[in-house]
Amino acid sequence: ELTARKERRLLPSEPHTIVFAGPGTGKTHRLELELERLLVEGKVPPEQILVTTFTNKAADELRVRIRERLSAHAGALDIELVLRQLTISTIHAFCFQLIRDFHHHALFLKGLYEPLDETRRMLFLFRHGIGALQLQPIYSDWRKALAAAGQRYNNDLFHFYRYVGGIYDFLSEDVMAGAEPELRSHYLALVQGGRDAATPDERIIASYPRYWQLVQDEGFIDHSMVLAYAEALLSDPQVRKRVQARYRHLLVDEYQDTNPIQDRIFHAMTGQSGRLFAVADDDQSIYAFRGADVRNATGFT
Repeated sequence: ELTARKERRLLPSEPHTIVFAGPGTGKTHRLELELERLLVEGKVPPEQILVTTFTNKAADELRVRIRERLSAHAGALDIELVLRQLTISTIHAFCFQLIRDFHHHALFLKGLYEPLDETRRMLFLFRHGIGALQLQPIYSDWRKALAAAGQRYNNDLFHFYRYVGGIYDFLSEDVMAGAEPELRSHYLALVQGGRDAATPDERIIASYPRYWQLVQDEGFIDHSMVLAYAEALLSDPQVRKRVQARYRHLLVDEYQDTNPIQDRIFHAMTGQSGRLFAVADDDQSIYAFRGADVRNATGFT
């Protein structure tokens, strides 16, 4: 059985490294070991490290586990200071902070915006769905389509707006910011089709430009738009240089659940001189329905 010190030494240290592990075999444990190695043995300043997870809950749990792991080094580290200087975040939360820090570099951002998370967006849709977004007729037809398919549950306005939000997420994150031109062209035609849209889904897609404009007018950035804006900012050489200088080490949990734009953001942030360390399970991807692409892990470079 390996000691923690010997196990740390077995972790690869190439600039871009991915560790594959199956369910329950300790993927996150490998991430913790790498973080401990950087802080304790590598003497890396904690402010140069970014750790990303997929949920706020996972980020909170990771902070607790890192605190416990670092407690063994209390004599060598100021643990509270280290935890304050470390960035442990979801990718969306980090990208929103990136927008806050560098929004003045983007002509498409007129000022500071508040994040529109899923809860806020639900309230936003309840406030504007019937009026500005003109979703009421679509809601009626959506319920009829569900009834025709034999589904008589989860067909209320709340579930309709959650369904609408899912389509908006797909358009923002996987179509407009995706890497497949044919997919983008197909949905852009539906977005621009407007009055020609026939099915409830097509009409929801056609309402997307109204939603996008309304969100901006009210000073919000939709949760699903954050990644596209962050990637656009990182295309600015000045922004990219400053981000790369600050975050020298990126540690990413559950890399098999990243989508193409997230993969591009991570690689843009590390560039040629930064270090990207990821853990993944190539047999498990729980976010495939949201555009996650396991090939980001299996084709990791």
